[in-house]
Amino acid sequence: MAEGFPTGVRSSPPRVPALIAGFLGAVVLGCTGRPEASRGGAEVVQPPGIELLLDSAQNLYDVGEFFRSDTLLTAALDLARARNDTLQQAAIITRLGRNADRRGENQRSRKLTLEALELKQAAGAPAIMLARSYNQLGNISLHMFDYYRALDEYRRAMEYALQSDQAYRAPIIAGNIATIQLQLGRFEEAKELLQSALEYAEQNADSVILGRTLSNLGMLYNWMGSPREALRPLLHARDVLAALQSFVLPGTYVQLGDVAFDLGLPNRAMNYIDTSLVLYRRYEMLGSIPVTLQTKARLERESGNYRAALATLQESIELSDPVTQGTTIADAKVAVASIFLELGNYG
Repeated sequence: MAEGFPTGVRSSPPRVPALIAGFLGAVVLGCTGRPEASRGGAEVVQPPGIELLLDSAQNLYDVGEFFRSDTLLTAALDLARARNDTLQQAAIITRLGRNADRRGENQRSRKLTLEALELKQAAGAPAIMLARSYNQLGNISLHMFDYYRALDEYRRAMEYALQSDQAYRAPIIAGNIATIQLQLGRFEEAKELLQSALEYAEQNADSVILGRTLSNLGMLYNWMGSPREALRPLLHARDVLAALQSFVLPGTYVQLGDVAFDLGLPNRAMNYIDTSLVLYRRYEMLGSIPVTLQTKARLERESGNYRAALATLQESIELSDPVTQGTTIADAKVAVASIFLELGNYG
C-alpha cells in the first residue's frame, strides 16, 4: 500500500461514484498522470536493492513495525539519492512521514511530508503523487485536531486524485473528508459521502476502503445518538480490518467500546478499550494511547469507579509527549480536577 492508498490488481479502473466525482464541482476525470516512478512517459526500472527495501518496508508498515520500516526506508533513500532520482526520493520521504504520523510524531511527519511535496512539485510529479502528499497532510492535521486545515488538504488531495489516471482511489479520500465533516458536526454531509464510498467498496470488492468506511459509518451513527445502529457496521468493520491487520482496527475497537457502554454493557466496553490499547502498542501507534486512556477513564468515571479513572488519567498524562500533546495533557488534568470537584475534594 504505497503512500497511504490501497493496492490491488485490477484489469481496468473501477467506476467512481458520481457523488465523489462531483464533490469538487466541474472536475475532469479523463486527465492522465504519469506512472509513479516515471520520466518523460517511460517507466523507470528501480534497482533491485531499492525495490526489495521498499517492499520489505511496506510489509513492516502493514503489521505496525514503523521503526523497523524506517530503517529500510532510510537505506532506500540513500540509494535513491545516489542515483539522483528525485521522484523516488520524494516517494520514500513521504513514506517516512507517514510512519512518523502513525507513531504520533506530528511535527516531524508534517516536515517530512512538506519536504517530499516540494520535491514532487519541482520534479513535475504526476497528479496521483501530489494527491498522496495532500492526503497525508490532511491526516496529520486531523491528528492535530486542526480540522479546517485538514479539510482543505483533503480537498486538494481529492482534486489531484480525480485529475489522475487512478481516480478510483478517490473514495478513500472521500472517507477522510467525511471524518472531518463528522468532527465539525456536519452529519448529513458525512453520511452521504460515506454511503457513496461504501457503494464503491462493495461493488469493487475493495476490503481496505470497506473496512475504513464501515468504521466511520459506525462512528457517525454513534455520534448521532444511535448506538444500536452503529453496532452492526462497527462489528463488520472489525472483522474486515482484523483480516487485513489494518492500523485502523484499534480505533474501531475504541468506537465499539463507546457503543457497548451506551448499550449498557460496561464490561464488554472495557474489553474493547483494552483491546484497542494492546493493538496501539503492537502497531507502535504510541501517540494514540493517551487519548484512548482518557476514553477509558471517562467510561470508568461514568461507571462510578473514580479511583480507577484517576489512575487511568494519570497514566495518560505520563505517556503524553509534553511537546506535541500539550492539549491531551491539559484535557486529562481538567478531567482529574472535575472528578475531585464531583467527589467534593476541593483541596
